[in-house]
Amino acid sequence: MKVVLVSPGWPAEAFANGIASYIGNLRRGLENDGVQSWVLAQSVGRGDVDCRVVDLSGLGEPPRISRSLRRLYQRVFSSSDCTTWTDEVRNRQASAIIAGYARVRQSVKPDLIEMDDSFGAASLVAAKVDVPVVVRLHGPYFLTAVAMGAPRDAAYRHRLENERQAILGAQGLTSPSADLLEGVRGEYGEALPHARVIPNPAPDVAATNVWGSAEVDPNLVLFVGRFDRHKGGDLAIQAFVRLARERPSLRLAFVGPDRNYSTDDGRPLGLQEFLAETTQDESILSRFEFHGQLPAAEIAPLRRKAALTLVASRWENFPMTVLEALAHGSPLVAPATGGIAEIVTHEQNGLLFEPENVEAMASNVARLLDAPELAASCGSQGLETIRTRFSVDVVARQTREYYENLLQSLS
Repeated sequence: MKVVLVSPGWPAEAFANGIASYIGNLRRGLENDGVQSWVLAQSVGRGDVDCRVVDLSGLGEPPRISRSLRRLYQRVFSSSDCTTWTDEVRNRQASAIIAGYARVRQSVKPDLIEMDDSFGAASLVAAKVDVPVVVRLHGPYFLTAVAMGAPRDAAYRHRLENERQAILGAQGLTSPSADLLEGVRGEYGEALPHARVIPNPAPDVAATNVWGSAEVDPNLVLFVGRFDRHKGGDLAIQAFVRLARERPSLRLAFVGPDRNYSTDDGRPLGLQEFLAETTQDESILSRFEFHGQLPAAEIAPLRRKAALTLVASRWENFPMTVLEALAHGSPLVAPATGGIAEIVTHEQNGLLFEPENVEAMASNVARLLDAPELAASCGSQGLETIRTRFSVDVVARQTREYYENLLQSLS
C-alpha cells in the first residue's frame, strides 16, 4: 500500500505542532507495517528530510490576498466581514496539496491521501485528485474556537460550513477519540457510519529518557504547551501560584511559546503581563521558569526531572502532550475534557480534574507531590497504557486495516 500524508511541517521534531507529531509517529509505524508513505509538508525545516517528502511552500497558486491587504481588511472591517481570508487559507492549502500530490503522482500511484479537517480544504483536494481522501479529525473549528475564545461571528460560521462540507463529503473519516466523533455527529446531525475511531500514536521513548523516582526533583512541576487560552497556560500558572504560597520550594517549568492569552473580555495578554497581574510576590515569580519553545530532545531531561507533568487545557481532542507524558512514564495531572478521559483513568495512570477548575487542579498536583508512591504507580501504568494501546505499531496496524477496508469498499 502507498499513502500520502499531509503535515503542517517536516521533520516532525522541528515543529511544536500536534498534527505534525501525529504524522511523524504514524509514518514510522506504517513503514514498520509495510506501508510506503509520502509526506506533503506545508513547511520544511532543518533536519533529516528524505526524498519522499514534498515541500509545499511555493507550490500551487500564489496568494490572491497579500499580507498588507489582510492587515487592511483587519483594520477596516470587523472580523465578521473577513470571511475572504478564511477562503484564501483554504484555497491556498488545497492548491498546494494538489500540486504536491501531482509531483508524487509523476513517479508512483498512491492509494489514498490523508489530511486534516482544518478550513475544509479536503473537499477541494478530493475534487482534483484520482484517489480517495481520508479526513482526519484533529480539531474542528466548532470546538477549538470555543477553547480559544474566538467570536462566533460570520467568519466563524463560514469556516464551520467549509469544514462541514469537507467532513461530510469525505470518502474516509477517522477520529482520535470517540468523544470527538460523537461531537461531530451531533454538530452536523449525521450518523457518519463509515467513520472510525483510531487513537493518535505516542512517540517511541528510549529507556534512558523514562521517568524514574531516583532522579526526580520533588519540587518541580512541568507544563508543556503554548501560553494561550486553549492550552490553559493561564490556569496552570494560577494553580502554581496557589501552591507556591504554601510550598516555598515549589517551581514551575513552563515549556512552550508565548502566543498571548485572551481574557474573558477578549483582551490579549502576553505571558509576562499575565504573571504581573497574577501575583506581585517576587519569591513566587522567581520560581517560575520560562523555557520557551524547545525541541523534544531538550524537553526529555525536564520530563525525567520533574515530579509530574501538568496539562491544563480548556479542551483537547487526543493531545500529544498527554501521550508524550505517559510515554516518558511521567506522573500526570490532566483535565477530564475531550479525549483525555479516553487515555487517562483517574488514580490509575494519572489524576483527572474538572476542566478550568484551578482549585481542583492545584489539589491534584499537591496530591501527587505528597504521595510519591502513587506518582510512581501512575507513571508505570502510563507506560503500560502506551505499550498496549497507543504505541506506533498498535495504531499503525489499526490505520492500515482501516485503509484496506476503505479501499475494498470503494473498489
